[in-house]
Amino acid sequence: MPLDPAFALALPAEDLDQLERQGDVVYAVSDQHRLVYFNAAWERFARENGAEWPSRTLSLGASVIEATPAALRGFYEELFASARRAGAPVDHEFECSSPRALRKLRMRVYPLTPAGWLVTSAVVVESLAPAPDPAFVEAAYVDANGLITMCAHCRRTRRADAQRAERWDWVPAWVARLPDRTSHGLCPGCFSYHYPSSPPRG
Repeated sequence: MPLDPAFALALPAEDLDQLERQGDVVYAVSDQHRLVYFNAAWERFARENGAEWPSRTLSLGASVIEATPAALRGFYEELFASARRAGAPVDHEFECSSPRALRKLRMRVYPLTPAGWLVTSAVVVESLAPAPDPAFVEAAYVDANGLITMCAHCRRTRRADAQRAERWDWVPAWVARLPDRTSHGLCPGCFSYHYPSSPPRG
């Protein structure tokens, strides 16, 4: 796991283990917007989408603002600043389509104490193409006990069919109306942020 030693002191080891196992893209930046951590999903997302980072454009210590297109730099600087002012996570949705897939991501920026930010990006399950069969979509989230688990804080839903890592998606229709047999827990990002001194789960 690429990790700046100073950032390692900001989170307990079990929190880093949770973030590393998470299927969502996760990275952390310092107060100067320098990259101090990224998980395996971050590297995998880059490879699968033909990005040059992290090996070239973004390595530890690189500025995530400088790697952002110039027209968007002010927006992202303000997004980070708004989380710092609020002292609470802030969300932002954006399109991140590939040549093969129409896709939206939901970014959540967590302010860290005493400095920096933790950023997660989860897939938004929303039909940008013809609507999928609702029964087929729901099947991806029903566990062996017939339950759908939603994060009690950010309201993302855990995928039951994820093969490589724990993955939580943002399903707008279920935020508006809970599906039957929904249980609640905390996704790894929210658990690590709100309970930093707690022992790892499961």
